[in-house]
Amino acid sequence: MRAAFEPAWILRNAHIQSILAAMRPGVRWGNPACSARTAVLRDLDGVSLQVRINERPGAKGLAIFLPGWFDSSETDYMLSAARRFLQAGWDVIRLNPRDHGDTAHLNERMFHAARFEEIQKAVEQLCCNAFPQPVYLAGFSLGGNFALRLAVRRPPEQIPNLLGVAVISPVLDPRKVSAHLDAGPFWYRDYLMKKWKRSLCAKARAFAGRYNLAPLLRHTRIIPMTEALLPYYFDFRTEREYFDAFTLTRDSFASLAWPVTPLMAEDDPVVPIAEFHNLEGIPNLKTVFTKRGGHCGFFSNLRLDSWAESVSLETAERLLSQRQI
Repeated sequence: MRAAFEPAWILRNAHIQSILAAMRPGVRWGNPACSARTAVLRDLDGVSLQVRINERPGAKGLAIFLPGWFDSSETDYMLSAARRFLQAGWDVIRLNPRDHGDTAHLNERMFHAARFEEIQKAVEQLCCNAFPQPVYLAGFSLGGNFALRLAVRRPPEQIPNLLGVAVISPVLDPRKVSAHLDAGPFWYRDYLMKKWKRSLCAKARAFAGRYNLAPLLRHTRIIPMTEALLPYYFDFRTEREYFDAFTLTRDSFASLAWPVTPLMAEDDPVVPIAEFHNLEGIPNLKTVFTKRGGHCGFFSNLRLDSWAESVSLETAERLLSQRQI
């Protein structure tokens, strides 16, 4: 469906929307999410993942947020979404995937996006710990890909208190996204490569002598860098085989049983929009398209109110109300 979202004229540029998502002025001022406590989930088949937790007695539900590629629980859009749900009376947990944020020391083997099972186990553990409190899951960009994979692979009876899933600017075909970024404007590619290389350097420092990553840091594009890292991933012979491991097609959604709401802007400069039109007509999947919004932006006005946060919260509240009837 197409939504009637129209930002203020000064915010109509897709690049402005996308930049503001990651660098949002004032998001930490008076934000209760900044006082979250830190915990580590360790019962994940030998993997440890960090979470940031805000909870209070009498909360109406729990919202779990997954960040984008090498963003973290402290990225501005994560803090902003957490504040919105906290103000509406929800508990919030922000999950850091392996090597995201300051977590390189927690696991010896490095992150790659095909490592889905540990995210699945973490979300299931958090839902189990919260039971019978209802839970809503939201993911941004690559975090949206993780959230979608959970939705298409887990039946409702295995996570009975999960209400549904929202994904903002999610990645469906990571190879297409990577090729698009490699061929596109340098600033998005350079920004992502800088975050990736920072994480790799942190991993090398945390496990001195385990990784010799210096020769890899000369790469300036995503697909060649991925190819160079395959020997450290162990499980894949080619970069195409690696990307295929977390690509989502129309067939991937054949058994979808959860209510899932993707929010996608047609001017997204990072994720090509065309593949989302192939998902029309899938039961339980309600993709909301907007003409503008950039990548994880969707800012309505100069106060930087987020339309995507409003839709996600309204959807969570509606599903909660339906559960209580």
